[in-house]
Formats: sequence, structure tokens, C-alpha cells
Amino acid sequence: MTTSVTPATERRAGALELGFAQGGLEARQFLRSREQVMFTLAFPAIMILVFGSIFKGTIGEGVKFTQYFVTGMIGTGLMTAGFQALAIQIPMERDRGVLKRFLGTPMPKWVYFAGKVLMVAFIALLETVILLAVSSLLFGLKLPSTPEKWLTFLWVSLLGITACTLCGVAFSSVARTGRSAPAVVTPVALILQFISGVFFVFTSLPVWMQNVASLFPLKWLCQGLRSVFLPAKPDQPYRITLARAGQERASPAVTLFVDPWTRRVVEILDPGRFSAGEKLLAWQHAIHVGQELGPVWKLLVFLCGLLPLLFSATGLVMWQMKRRVRRSAAAARTPLVDRTYSARRAGE
Repeated sequence: MTTSVTPATERRAGALELGFAQGGLEARQFLRSREQVMFTLAFPAIMILVFGSIFKGTIGEGVKFTQYFVTGMIGTGLMTAGFQALAIQIPMERDRGVLKRFLGTPMPKWVYFAGKVLMVAFIALLETVILLAVSSLLFGLKLPSTPEKWLTFLWVSLLGITACTLCGVAFSSVARTGRSAPAVVTPVALILQFISGVFFVFTSLPVWMQNVASLFPLKWLCQGLRSVFLPAKPDQPYRITLARAGQERASPAVTLFVDPWTRRVVEILDPGRFSAGEKLLAWQHAIHVGQELGPVWKLLVFLCGLLPLLFSATGLVMWQMKRRVRRSAAAARTPLVDRTYSARRAGE
């Protein structure tokens, strides 16, 4: 009487299960590193306490400087979790050989980045809760009172942390070694904070600095958060754009800022008086939206806008094809292993 033993088949983890498992691992590793937790979570809160205790003035009717500053620090906290943490952490793991060890395992490459994204989302959630608690309890920051503002806060934070995460992954290739990563990344993060209006009122910065800051996500993240937490300023000047007949809307035009109460012209921005660098930056919006350079340029901009969608679709198709090939190769190897095992048993 012979007894056949059927080998137990192990259940393969699904894609979502792999991603969440890697995300949980990354989160646990982050929480076990006291220095990283202290710098990432506590540093923005400490900055709020320090600057909020020093500056007591107002920047306009109904808006205190502390309210303006803490909203910028919330955006900085999200940038720290996404951009700065990944741009430093990935080179360090590359130096320690972690990436090579991952390549030697059957784990798909995308699982590594999925774990990083989930870790960033976890850190961003913790940091946002801490900063909102400190800002509202100690400095009188009023939380959103309507569902529309909470929805704006949600999508602005989501888009901001997504942009910072992608920039962090891309910028991680700049540092050649893990030891040099903090020295390369930290100055860039500090400069972005200064030119994006975190420590100063953004409208008081030079025009060329405002144009440079508009190329990066931190400026727009801070602006979106301030639209949620700060009241509308009744003394905000009107912005009037003067355009020539037949001029496209996106091209640089003369802009006037008029005080709503005294009707006095506060500032005049004339592209004809700009320097070469300021003219180049002023044209960036027109070039970006595809205006003022003819229909051919508009078509090129339109096609470039479709490239991310095309890359996503083709990447998914290529991944499915590679996955099918791997499964076919594994299925072809299994009968060969069974035949070799049976032949060995028969020889015994």
C-alpha cells in the first residue's frame, strides 16, 4: 500500500497585501529611530513654539503673524515628511546595501516604493495632528468650520504630500552617498521654506523670488492651507491686469495693485522694465499653458499633458506582461522539478 503525499501549496500574497506589509515595516522602522522621529515630528512643532512666542504683531486686519506662520509650518511639516525624509533615507539605505538585498528577493520593485508612500502618509497624518493641536491650543488657530473648508484642506494636503513625495524620490539620486545626503537635502529644504513665504509674508518677497518659489510645490501648499485657516483680508489690494488689444491672457502684462479704500496704486509691475531673468520667469506661465507661441506649441503642450497618462497605461501593460511571463516560467519549472524528484526516488 502506497501513500501519496501532496505537497502543501503556499498562498501567494496579493499586491495590496505586499504593499501594506511593506508600509507597516517602514512605519515600525521609523518609530524605532528616535532621532528621526524627533527631527521629523517634533522639529516643526518646536519652530512654531519658538517663532510664535517671539513675534506678536499682525500682518493685516484680523490676521496675526502667528496664525500666518503656523499655517506655513504645517505645509513645512508635510514637505519634511515627504521630500526631506525620502531624499535622505533612500541614499542611506542604498549605502547600507538594503536596495541590493531587496533586488535579491522575489519582492517586486514597486512594493519598496509603495511602502515608502504609506510611511510618508502615516508620518504626514501624525505630524498634521500634532501641528494642528499645538497651533489651535497655544496660538488660537481656528480650525475649519465648514465641510467645504475641510474638503479643501484634505485635497490640498493630499496633492501637496504627493508632490513632495515624488520630488523626494527623484532628488534622492542627487546625493552620491548616504553620509552626504543630509548636507545636500537640508539646504534645499531651508531655501524653499524662506522663498515660499513660511517665515515671511510671501507678498513682501522680491518678485523674482516669488516666481522661483512658484515652480515648487511648497509655495502652493502653503497658499492652499492659508486659504483654509486664515480669514479673508478686507484690506487686500485689488489686482488689475492691463492687456493690449488681441493679447493672449497668459502673456506677461502690466499689473496694477490698488488699495480698495484709498483707491491709490500701491504697486505697478511692468514687464517692459523687468530684467532678463524676470522676463524669463514672467513668461513661464504663458509657456506652460501653451499660449502666445502659436497652435503648434499648443498641440505640443497638449500632447505632453497626455504623456503621464500614457506612461501609466503602458507601464501597467508591461507589468502585466512581465508578470504573465514569470508565472509561465514558474509553471514550466514545476513539472521538471517533479520529474527529477520522482527519478531520484525511483533510483533509490
